[in-house]
Amino acid sequence: RAAPAAGHVAPLMGASGKVVTLDITPCMLAVGRVPPAPAGATIAWREGNAVALVLPDGAFDRVLCQ
Repeated sequence: RAAPAAGHVAPLMGASGKVVTLDITPCMLAVGRVPPAPAGATIAWREGNAVALVLPDGAFDRVLCQ
């Protein structure tokens, strides 16, 4: 599930941070959205394949894979 990782990381990033959660399966993103949003960074939920990211190089300071 995406939610535990995103929910644990968002408070660590602070209010000015941003967490991007990526999953290839739309239903897993829906499961991740169920818990209330934690305090801290906003969480962006994106459907996609980690092998073929449509994001620029250097877009992230940290990466967590669960």
